[in-house]
Amino acid sequence: GVKDLTKAFGYFSTYFTTPLTKLRFQAWISSTQTIITSESTEGDAVSILAFNVLHQHAKTLKTCDLSRNRLSGPDLPLIVGPQGLNLAQFTNIEVLDLSYNPIGNEGAAALFQAIQPNASIRAVILRHCNIDDEGAAVIGDHLRRRPTPQHNEAQKTSAFFLKIEVKLMFFVNLNENRIGATGTRSVAHRLPDFVSV
Repeated sequence: GVKDLTKAFGYFSTYFTTPLTKLRFQAWISSTQTIITSESTEGDAVSILAFNVLHQHAKTLKTCDLSRNRLSGPDLPLIVGPQGLNLAQFTNIEVLDLSYNPIGNEGAAALFQAIQPNASIRAVILRHCNIDDEGAAVIGDHLRRRPTPQHNEAQKTSAFFLKIEVKLMFFVNLNENRIGATGTRSVAHRLPDFVSV
């Protein structure tokens, strides 16, 4: 519940002073909207605390795993949009996993809208998210407009990456969804050569 999450984020803020590169967050609550949009000041305080804690690591976080949190379609704009995590500010994030959340087409659309300006993301994992042909078409539209992946800040200053030429790719995992032949054609049509689905 809200009390336990407040306690958890308190520990998180106190003990995790090293720059965070990987995050696996699992709240197991009935609805994330309880945290994100609750009219109670306690719920708002938790959401603000959670996002403030994560924003302290916006330049270092590389992997964000929010799988198996029971997030729904309406939750996603609140979590990944400007009023939530605001993924555009996470300049080194490479992997985003929202698998096993029933986000559906609405959530997938919100997610791809939120990550559109972020060229550091290399992989989005959406296994078993209740996405169907309609959602696949929306994802395909976003993928066709996806910016070419760029080296993150650490890679730009790495002697290794400066010596070799690395072709960066963008991967999307849509396994275990309800995408049929029509959706498969929609998502795969005229994808940039750096995108793999």
